[in-house]
Amino acid sequence: MVEIAGVRSGLVQGTMTAAGTLTGEIDLSNWSVAGLISDANLINSTLTFQVSPFSDLDTVNAARYVDVKKDDGSNLAVGPVSGAMAVRSDLVVQALAGYRYVKIKTAVAQTNGVKFYLPVKA
Repeated sequence: MVEIAGVRSGLVQGTMTAAGTLTGEIDLSNWSVAGLISDANLINSTLTFQVSPFSDLDTVNAARYVDVKKDDGSNLAVGPVSGAMAVRSDLVVQALAGYRYVKIKTAVAQTNGVKFYLPVKA
């Protein structure tokens, strides 16, 4: 492990409720995403991402989430994946760069709640 002086890191959590396909809002604040981790409750599904410049708490501009797309116009996707997993995809890291509010979406409704963790750095 290499530590770089002056670099802060952390972990931001997003939660998907049982029977859900979309996490609640994940506020990345001033952090940069470095990866994605899920807990063991994730059921075989492809993950996609939504972003917004506005918080769900913004009563004027809320609900302006859009799908993150690749250059070819298809949704940026990870998977299919199942169970506890970790992903360090440069494509995901670059695609979420610069966005403050993020949601993670699954193609299949999840039987149990799922927690996602995004390792972040300043």
